[in-house]
Amino acid sequence: LREIVGRAAAARGDGVSLTRFRLEPGAGTGSSRYHGADEFFHVVAGRGVAEIAGRRAPVGPGDTVVVRRGEPHALRAA
Repeated sequence: LREIVGRAAAARGDGVSLTRFRLEPGAGTGSSRYHGADEFFHVVAGRGVAEIAGRRAPVGPGDTVVVRRGEPHALRAA
């Protein structure tokens, strides 16, 4: 897990968080809610499911998941 843009990153982003991480097949992030910034997850490879505020959607390469500040969310790799 490495924040690329955001509070803890070299590239400071006020109200935005972009983090790079990898999920092994079958692994997930667990549910979380971040109040400090909007979050962006861009899928580079593989497939999975994004759940945001109770809505589920399949994701795959090239998809970007946008999570607004404070929304509950979870990601799971297929």
